[in-house]
Amino acid sequence: MPWPRARRRRPTRPWGLTWRVPEVAAEHARLAAAGIAVSPLRTGRKPGTRIFTLREAAFGVPTAVIGA
Repeated sequence: MPWPRARRRRPTRPWGLTWRVPEVAAEHARLAAAGIAVSPLRTGRKPGTRIFTLREAAFGVPTAVIGA
């Protein structure tokens, strides 16, 4: 299925970094306990995944953590 016309005209660019971890809830809790500002854990786009982001981009790079 082709992309809608408006979507095809925009150039592709990187968003940031994404880390995959085996236990995303445990990693979320560990980072929060260490004083790192994290977003709430939420359902990912891919079935069976969950994701959160770091609120403060390290060195200006948006960062997400994804896992099951």
